[in-house]
Amino acid sequence: MNAGALFVPVAEELAGLEVELERVAEVDDPIFAELLRHILRGRGKRLRPSLAFLTTGLISGDRARSTSSRHYPWADAGAASPRLPMDSDAGTLPLAVALELLHTATLVHDDLLDNAFVRRGNPTLNAIASQGVTVLVGDYLFAGAADYANRCHNLAVMDVVVKAAMTICKGEIRQIFSAGDYKQSMEQYYRQIDAKTAALFAAASECPGILAGQGAEVVARLREYGHSLGVAFQIVDDILDFTGDEKVLGKPVGSDLRQGTVTLPTLYALQSVAVSDRLLSLLEGDGDREANVSQAVQLVRQSPAIEDSYATAADFVRAAKESISIFPDSPYRRSLLALADYALRRER
Repeated sequence: MNAGALFVPVAEELAGLEVELERVAEVDDPIFAELLRHILRGRGKRLRPSLAFLTTGLISGDRARSTSSRHYPWADAGAASPRLPMDSDAGTLPLAVALELLHTATLVHDDLLDNAFVRRGNPTLNAIASQGVTVLVGDYLFAGAADYANRCHNLAVMDVVVKAAMTICKGEIRQIFSAGDYKQSMEQYYRQIDAKTAALFAAASECPGILAGQGAEVVARLREYGHSLGVAFQIVDDILDFTGDEKVLGKPVGSDLRQGTVTLPTLYALQSVAVSDRLLSLLEGDGDREANVSQAVQLVRQSPAIEDSYATAADFVRAAKESISIFPDSPYRRSLLALADYALRRER
């Protein structure tokens, strides 16, 4: 099953998202407008907005654009859950746009920092614009994300989205400072991917619960689903950097190692007595960097590290699915369960 098939229950909402993203690109300057259209046109999976729409449907049993929802008192009986007033027009759509703009802003800056000129087989913004323009477009998207989050008319949601943005930025800074540190701990790795991916996934699944006035336990379960899903997605991303097809990935295999980024397969391989010394000498050694990286990729592939990494990702998939076990069966719940399975078996 491809990613698009998972989002059939929220196809109408996703169509509305695309319309709204087109409006984001409607600015006065034609060159700026074209740059915005270039990076916002629907090339990605729209995972984070889709997650927000599906989560809204999960807790409402109604269309995901609904602004109201059932409350589940049996999940946290007696817990304080103040219901903040919402504007009648504030649904999940402003949140979904905010999430996509925030995600896109991080990609724009990531590509610039990584000196990457292709993403998903298409030229990145810094491949067609100057560094200064690229930075400013990314900044504009961050501001746009805050603007749309504000349209949810909910301070708690605004707080989650803003803190997610701060977490992502702090994570990027840590990744730059830790580049080439091949002796870092598992704890450091998980802290890094929490910031890189899981924070925004968690925001996407948590905020619909806040908007719907759900209690603390329900919101916590929704957040846990997004967090665990995000960790699983990132681990599989890290695996595919060793095992994927470059044409499918849209980037060279071994990109993380070339940048000195330490991921779970590398950490597991470095724990293997059979390959650790040779792998470390390749990663830290002098000589032909490209040849060293190619050999290091092969060592990791041939070690138990790939299988161990998939097993770890599967643990997070199970945790994600368990977190939404309290909700009744619905097309939205089935899609969220299938999305967790998809995270594990995808190829890009």
